[in-house]
Amino acid sequence: MTERAALLQQALTWVRQAFVAGQFDLPRLLRAMADASQAEAQAEQARIEAARAVSRWNQALGHHP
Repeated sequence: MTERAALLQQALTWVRQAFVAGQFDLPRLLRAMADASQAEAQAEQARIEAARAVSRWNQALGHHP
């Protein structure tokens, strides 16, 4: 998990607590959930791209899986 994803996950926790306490409305909770989900998806995509780059590098060097 990237730092951004971790921070947005923590923010989501706080927003959920505030929502339960009646301090935030549903749209604010849904935005926080969407932001956290998007950050996790971007982090996963970055991990996939890094693994793909390593794989291509290994193939260029003639290594086989």
